[in-house]
Amino acid sequence: MGYRPTSLSSYGPPHDARYSAIWVHEPLGPDLQMIHDVPKPVFDSWVEKLRKRNYVLTHVTATGTEEEAIFAGVMEEDRKPNKTVWTLDCGIKNWKPFVERTELGLKMKTQGFSSYGTPDNRKYCILRHENRGNENVALYADSKEEDFQRIFRGEISKPFWRPKKLFMSNDLKIAGLFTDTSVGDWYSDTHLNETALEATIKEQTSKGLILTDIQGGVHEGEEFYNVIFQELLEPKTRHWHVTGKKPKYRHWYATWKGIIEFPRKAKSLDSIMEKFMKTNGVRQAQVAIASRGVIKAERAYTWAEGDRETVATNDTFLLASVSKMFTAAAVDHLMNSGKLSPGTKVYKRLGYFDAKDERANDITVKHLLDHKGGYDRREAGEDISLGFNKVTMSLPTKGNRTATARDVIEYMLAQPLQFTPGERESYSNYGFMLLGYLVSNVTGMPYMDFLEKNIFQGLDVEQYKTSPYEHWHDRIIQESRLTGLDTLRPMSNRSVAAVYGGYGAIMEECTAAFSLKASASTIAKFAGSHAVSGTGRRKNGYRRGNFEGARTHVESNGDFDFAVVLNTRDFAFDQEFEDLTENQIRPLLDDMVPQYPSTKNKKWGY
Repeated sequence: MGYRPTSLSSYGPPHDARYSAIWVHEPLGPDLQMIHDVPKPVFDSWVEKLRKRNYVLTHVTATGTEEEAIFAGVMEEDRKPNKTVWTLDCGIKNWKPFVERTELGLKMKTQGFSSYGTPDNRKYCILRHENRGNENVALYADSKEEDFQRIFRGEISKPFWRPKKLFMSNDLKIAGLFTDTSVGDWYSDTHLNETALEATIKEQTSKGLILTDIQGGVHEGEEFYNVIFQELLEPKTRHWHVTGKKPKYRHWYATWKGIIEFPRKAKSLDSIMEKFMKTNGVRQAQVAIASRGVIKAERAYTWAEGDRETVATNDTFLLASVSKMFTAAAVDHLMNSGKLSPGTKVYKRLGYFDAKDERANDITVKHLLDHKGGYDRREAGEDISLGFNKVTMSLPTKGNRTATARDVIEYMLAQPLQFTPGERESYSNYGFMLLGYLVSNVTGMPYMDFLEKNIFQGLDVEQYKTSPYEHWHDRIIQESRLTGLDTLRPMSNRSVAAVYGGYGAIMEECTAAFSLKASASTIAKFAGSHAVSGTGRRKNGYRRGNFEGARTHVESNGDFDFAVVLNTRDFAFDQEFEDLTENQIRPLLDDMVPQYPSTKNKKWGY
């Protein structure tokens, strides 16, 4: 018939079910099949019959009590060469486990959602499609109006995020589905009566916006609606951009025996990154390769819509735990100048002698550098570097001022250790926070000032700020699906993006642990003269960073140092980043021309 639905909802009692839907003209679209006003067994049979004919369920809705519920849905012919993987689960009590569940090894995303039953016996339908391209989505259900507005403000505090669907139950609770795809300008509203709905449609369409989603509910005989208007019916397409200096590969090889070898076929760095970013939905990235501090390749990659910035090679990314490389260099500098030693007892040097756990008095600089300080975040049940709200509320001021690094240290002095210092290794962000505070205390300088004067050597390294107001003009958007309570305003009950304080950290207080930002080229250059893992001069090794909105890697390997920085850590599969750095980029180093031939490798060429 030349139309397809973009939105479908049912509401009201089964004997008088009502529907709201939006149809758009699409004369060349796939064949559609619809069903409505049927009980669950009939609906399930219809779905399975069409599934066998390669139809995909695109919409599902239900209304009524569990015993009397009626269902409606739309299925369309699947014309894709690789058939869509999809699942439908109805009659479930808890929808949350289904959101992250994979199917056939594939990551899935919520396509449709419906709530039915009664407030004390609520049931759900959740429709999921395979998440090709790893679109970021977030679902929140059963929200009252006031709770939803708090959630809504938190979701749109994440750059480019918007509501995709605003599902509604018969008791008017909202289930919001949010995404970060771009549709131009948009507008949404909730709980509109018919008069307000008519006025809103007139107003928004006069601005050139299209009604793309309408969800209905009925309360005490009156109908209410949630609506979304968009400038574009479909999300903007992404485009691929690459800038920067290309790698120079060897054209011949010479061995010590004088035998000429044919050059191996090295995969192009650009093709590796293009496949990785398109598979995982990564929008912004850089890769840099250096030899003895000289950049041999620096590439900036963009897989994004036209309203995002095209990455340049000098753009700065949140480094996450790669920031610890600079902390180690700062401590090494102070040890070389005699102001610290590996055996310096940290708390004693800071003037603390009253630790609740006496073993803390024996924690040394080396213990913290080696992650052997006695702190185990898993056993403790918390990473205190992500628990600033907890520390803030424990202070006598009870939230009237935010916690500082010193407050965190004094909080931790009142906690037990999980093991005797030096006994074993357990990764600790707090340990490096403590080292950063020690550097500042010993030198009498703010930590960043000391780094700029003694460590950065003119390199462009900055501190990543917490407040979202500091990021209005950022070219690099650190992307995360998560939100959380605002650490800068702990008493506000306000949700903000994870990278803007919603992950529990005040970034300015955690600089030594994970809060620096720099380009991949800067990191690769720095690795040419400093150990990326441990302290001292350059040596083979690697360090990784993993934080909300960031995934990073720096490695020294033979003649080369390379760095990879991404603007997200949300990937299609868990091991994607390790595979990228270890199995795809690292082997490219064998095919590159070093700054000077390395005789220890017994192979060189230009």
